[in-house]
This record gives sequence, C-alpha cells and structure tokens, in this order.
Amino acid sequence: MSARRPSGVALDALAERICAAAGTDLAAVLADLRDGTPATATPDAIRAGWAAPDTVIPERAVEVSG
Repeated sequence: MSARRPSGVALDALAERICAAAGTDLAAVLADLRDGTPATATPDAIRAGWAAPDTVIPERAVEVSG
C-alpha cells in the first residue's frame, strides 16, 4: 500500500505550524524568500534550509525501482 501524498491544505497547515514553532509566520517567511534579503522575521534555522541540497527522490524514480 502506498502512502497518500499530503494535499495543499495539509502542506499549508504544516508550514504554518513549522513557522509558528520557529517564532514567525508563513507570510513573513514567503516574503523573505521572494525578496531574497534577510528579514528579522525569518529565523536563521529556516533560512539555512534554503541553502540545503535537495535530497528528494523524484516520484518517478521511486515508482520505477519499486
């Protein structure tokens, strides 16, 4: 049985929870990401994730190997 992919609503809720736990809000983080300039509302821990390499395996590769 394959796991269901989260919906946009579920991902939005998760993003809001992550930002709240980090002491900011999603709107501030997204504005910072769009502008590309550090904002005091975006914690360093969240900004550090933007520079992390993408390690997500494409879904198609998983289907082929599975």
